[in-house]
Amino acid sequence: MISTQYYEPKKNPDGTVRYPLSQTFLVTGTIPESPTCYSEASKHREWRAAMDEEFTTLMRNGTWSLIPATPGLNIVGSMWIFKSKRKSDGSLERRKARLVARVIINNQELTSMIHSALW
Repeated sequence: MISTQYYEPKKNPDGTVRYPLSQTFLVTGTIPESPTCYSEASKHREWRAAMDEEFTTLMRNGTWSLIPATPGLNIVGSMWIFKSKRKSDGSLERRKARLVARVIINNQELTSMIHSALW
């Protein structure tokens, strides 16, 4: 929550006056170009909408289904990949989020192969 408390300027011994920055100026409203993690992207409405669109599409297409975990089955993890798509003139076309499988075989992660195939 942003404080609305008034702050007095600080007067230094050399005569200069320093005005404290309001919390309003410290909060940036810019949307990251390509967030690196879910927690960063989930703070912004546009990225949440992109994730919702991706998840809805996966469910509508029947891409995967949830089953109960049982001993002996490997559980496949997932991760979000985010990218801002641009038009040829450099303006923003849309925000794109992909939910990809995170597979680890012999301690090597294969998400990069999956990720490159999606973009």
